[in-house]
Amino acid sequence: HSFICEGMYPASVVDEPTFKALLKTADPRYELPSRNYLSTKAIPQKYYLVREALFKELADIVWCGISTDLWRSPTQNRTYISLSSHFINNCSANSLMLSTRCLKTFEVPEDNTAENITRALYEAFVEWGMNSKVFGATTDCSADIVKACSLLDLPVHMPCFGHTINQ
Repeated sequence: HSFICEGMYPASVVDEPTFKALLKTADPRYELPSRNYLSTKAIPQKYYLVREALFKELADIVWCGISTDLWRSPTQNRTYISLSSHFINNCSANSLMLSTRCLKTFEVPEDNTAENITRALYEAFVEWGMNSKVFGATTDCSADIVKACSLLDLPVHMPCFGHTINQ
């Protein structure tokens, strides 16, 4: 299931004849789990373990920055925001490491006003126990995201360099 989760493959990959043939060639004794098992047991268990580890990691941080990206799915005709957290971990007494974790991707109601985005971001901050730890944001600079950052009283707002040069 790590192959599916970390590679972001659909669970249906286990039904593909070429995938089955590849695994049979690699190890004829290996029994491939069913899509149903992956979808109802293995992936939810992996999600729970990763989520719990991330809660513990976020509990230890003092402050963090966030980045958001507002994007539209052309196939579903829906708008989404992806939210990531960026923070420094103390790996050891003499070492610091910048960490980035994608916390959530959520649909924004069709009227993706700043108020709706503010509410969704605030709920995500509370869900992850970081509502008092967020001290800055890097965003794609859409007017609604910029206003949401202002409504959330984030002390620092920076435009994304990539979005800025590609406008």
